[in-house]
Amino acid sequence: MEKTAISGREVTVAAAELQVYINALPRLRTENLAITVTGDLTQKLVLSGFYGSGSFHFYPQNNQTVFRAGIEAANCAVLVELHNLQFQLPLVGAFDGDACVRAGAFSHVILVGCSFTGTADSLLPVPLHAHDGGIVIATSLRASYCGAVALVVRAGIAVISCSEEDTSPLHDNHWGVHTWEGGIAIIANSYTPTLLGGTAHHHQGGAVINYDGTLA
Repeated sequence: MEKTAISGREVTVAAAELQVYINALPRLRTENLAITVTGDLTQKLVLSGFYGSGSFHFYPQNNQTVFRAGIEAANCAVLVELHNLQFQLPLVGAFDGDACVRAGAFSHVILVGCSFTGTADSLLPVPLHAHDGGIVIATSLRASYCGAVALVVRAGIAVISCSEEDTSPLHDNHWGVHTWEGGIAIIANSYTPTLLGGTAHHHQGGAVINYDGTLA
């Protein structure tokens, strides 16, 4: 069987123009598209209706881009990867979205080295939200002063791990994971705090599984 290689392309897009750029792309994705985002994102970004063999990869410019609004993948059948993005509270106004990164309706989002930072006076919304078959995988995660690190509901799946090099990657969060209606969260390695820097996990159905197979 002859194999066809998936092509790749790199672009740089200003955060203020990012949603318009995404909306103008063909829904059928046949390339791996790497997008370097410049400036701060202040309006929620939605990726919806994409399908095919391609993928999206988002990067900050010089590790300085700050996301002050959420990213949502909904009915998105291509892989979405977020690399080294910083999510912080807005300078003014409210955070745009009920979660920082949301994967729903069988979408699949991978985060690598992303950080989520609120304050003692104002907690950041949930960094990771997986629902309705959506999958979120976060590696080398850092999160502090968040309402909960993950919200996992209705057959959503979240896989969470921290890096061995980070001495205190998760701290001062209110909840670890909030599971609801069959959501499953997996703590993927021994370097990840069992409660994800929160006071407890909050269960309303679903489960949190430790790296050794025990339930948290």
